[in-house]
Amino acid sequence: MREKDFEKDFDLVTYNGAKTMHIEDEYGFDPGKPANFIVLDAENEFEAIRNRAECLASVRNGEFLFKKAKREYDVKLNIR
Repeated sequence: MREKDFEKDFDLVTYNGAKTMHIEDEYGFDPGKPANFIVLDAENEFEAIRNRAECLASVRNGEFLFKKAKREYDVKLNIR
């Protein structure tokens, strides 16, 4: 895969999944549609897949199902 292909990987389980189930009128980021999404601990799609990003929050119908703080470490590594 090329790095730019990773941008479309999440479409497989989001937009394309909604299209397959014929619910694209109820799914998406348009006004009036329910806010259902997860927040991943990653800078972009490539990093999310490469690092198996942790789920930081889940929102359903605009309400948090859960949210947690990003992981922190007690010892800071100074790698150069």
